[in-house]
Amino acid sequence: MSPYLGNQSLVHISVQVENSSSREGAEVVQLYVGNERQAPDAPIRRLCGLQRVSLASGESRSLEFDLNLEDIFTRVGDRSGLVVSVGGGQPLGETPHVETRF
Repeated sequence: MSPYLGNQSLVHISVQVENSSSREGAEVVQLYVGNERQAPDAPIRRLCGLQRVSLASGESRSLEFDLNLEDIFTRVGDRSGLVVSVGGGQPLGETPHVETRF
């Protein structure tokens, strides 16, 4: 995952998705945003984007997400400790995902 802070109110996230199986398949790639310094009663993370992608065996594709930082900060609170995760589901246990912190 490569985040790019082009202007201060928008973050552009690009992630490469690959079908490593021997069959054609589809996946819903989900983007979650959370905050390590959130209030105890706040959600751990919020779903902020998703894209469905169909890939042939061995095919890879770049997916793009644009997030409005002001909207994100309104949802997750404190501007420090921001965590962005992208993968095939919530970033728990064995679910394949990548994560970056700001």
